[in-house]
Amino acid sequence: MLEKLKKKADSKQYQITQLSVQEADGIVATGFHNTNIDYMKENYSSRVKETRSILSKLHMK
Repeated sequence: MLEKLKKKADSKQYQITQLSVQEADGIVATGFHNTNIDYMKENYSSRVKETRSILSKLHMK
């Protein structure tokens, strides 16, 4: 398993993926990428709002 990860890292083959706003908010709020947006919205919407308010406060300073 570790060898596979090393080979992937050594080959430097990265894939750029365009994320929606909801997916980006989900990553910020939860720390991981959740492809099921509806599930994320139901369970983490308050954390997303909280994170947005913190980021906007930091941006204002």
